[in-house]
Amino acid sequence: MKSKIDSGESFYEIYPICTTKGPRPASSYTYLNNYYRDIETFYGAFLIKNEKRTFLVDTGITDRHYRDICPDRQCTSEHLITKSLSVMGVVPKKIDAVILTHLHFDHTAQLNLFPESRKIVQRSEYDFAMRDDDYLSFFYRKEYFEEIEFDIVSGDSVIEDGIWVLHLPGHTPGTQAVCVRTEEGISAISGFCVVTDNFSNEGLIIPSIHSSVSDAWEGMKKLVDTVDYVYPNHSGKKVDVRGYKK
Repeated sequence: MKSKIDSGESFYEIYPICTTKGPRPASSYTYLNNYYRDIETFYGAFLIKNEKRTFLVDTGITDRHYRDICPDRQCTSEHLITKSLSVMGVVPKKIDAVILTHLHFDHTAQLNLFPESRKIVQRSEYDFAMRDDDYLSFFYRKEYFEEIEFDIVSGDSVIEDGIWVLHLPGHTPGTQAVCVRTEEGISAISGFCVVTDNFSNEGLIIPSIHSSVSDAWEGMKKLVDTVDYVYPNHSGKKVDVRGYKK
């Protein structure tokens, strides 16, 4: 998979964009690990761009959106993602595509701000998100995406020369990591909701929220076998994962 897709000449840069943040128990991300310790959690998106093309991975969530859904959880006020983009000289209509790692509310709340961009999601994620009878339904807010016309992909797929997605079910049935060719190597936005602690010196730790323990574990192994660096969805800080390769 890697040698087939990583065969072009386009290189990109990745810019984490925080839309809000707040303290959360570390165990909310590291399954069966790190009890009784809080960490500062990043909620946001990732801008991927070069001189020709511009992509956004997820949209993040504002503190207002988060309080509406989880009123008992503290968040620090930031601002709409469009404000951060404008500071970087990027307007919504210049975003070629918004790639959704999955459709949980904290990844889709600002999707309506990009009406002219392609929106890319896995078929299995969209189908699962539209259900109402699953124990994970709480994490999906259909009002954020049910009117969106998605560009549906199935499985590992090339989005553009230098950008592709890996289907990594486990956190959700349709989780996908976004892989990017950079000057430094192959980097990926994890797709599944983890922090830097999930890539510890003692080994990999799967996300605490998951639809399948075994799929989550296999997905993490697939990711670190494929890329050199990972941006965990909820830390925004790059992790060197080359030491995990077989």
